Amino acid sequence: MQTESYQDDRILDGINLGPMIRIFAYNGIYQLQFLYLFVLIFIKMKKYLKYTKNFYFLFTLFFVIWMVFIDSNDILTQYKLKAKLNELERQKEFYLERKEKIQADRKELMSNNELLEKFARERYLMKRKNEDLYVVVEE
Repeated sequence: MQTESYQDDRILDGINLGPMIRIFAYNGIYQLQFLYLFVLIFIKMKKYLKYTKNFYFLFTLFFVIWMVFIDSNDILTQYKLKAKLNELERQKEFYLERKEKIQADRKELMSNNELLEKFARERYLMKRKNEDLYVVVEE
């Protein structure tokens, strides 16, 4: 790969290109002139840069940047709050289902005395006066 620098007197749209860098690849078949490409991109961008001097454009750009990144209600905060809201709604559904299950179990326990006695003996280790209670702990 060869790199050659030379003085070019051509002028492109009022811009003197000056020294250009040529890179020869594939035995000189393809030439890539980086500086020339950069100047072409700069000239294309130049027509868009004139809009940046407009007050309304600058104000709109400032407003968008403010609302997206700086404000206390920026997009990232809104995204985090939305994710937290979704998580809380899932938890709400879980606890509502659990509440319904507990209420159904309670209704069933209150309607059946044998089931209530079994629940009290297993859960709260209750016993009758004439009974002895032995707790067996399995290892």
